[in-house]
Amino acid sequence: ELGIDDQLVFANESLPPWVNHNGKLHPLPKGQGGKGPKGQIELVFGPNGVLKFGLAGDLLSWPGKIRAGIGALLGHMPPPDNKEETIKDWVTRILGEEVFYRIIDPFVSGVYAGDPTTLSMKAALPKISRIEDYSYGIEWNKFG
Repeated sequence: ELGIDDQLVFANESLPPWVNHNGKLHPLPKGQGGKGPKGQIELVFGPNGVLKFGLAGDLLSWPGKIRAGIGALLGHMPPPDNKEETIKDWVTRILGEEVFYRIIDPFVSGVYAGDPTTLSMKAALPKISRIEDYSYGIEWNKFG
């Protein structure tokens, strides 16, 4: 309709997403798009997976990596009652502020063209929100 179809540039989906922090580009963890347990294992242990990102990457400081690991693996506080969490609320509660400011904020701002301090977690990322609801239902989270 605008006559700019020939000017559109699409990202190469085989490459990881990147964020700029302190003038340096950092690749974010990315799976190969597999579904189910195989895709989840690849996202964690694959060549550009979460494990490599956490141990070898320099986007997060060691205290930031430790805080994120504790929240992700050992448990975290439950969501507040009678309050819908924003993406920022959710990420900082589970993974810490460093993960939010260095990874989630630039990524979500780019993908959703919105402000993750005001975007609803359940509305913007409903699948992730449902996973947390399920984990509380089976008492997976030990601190909540």
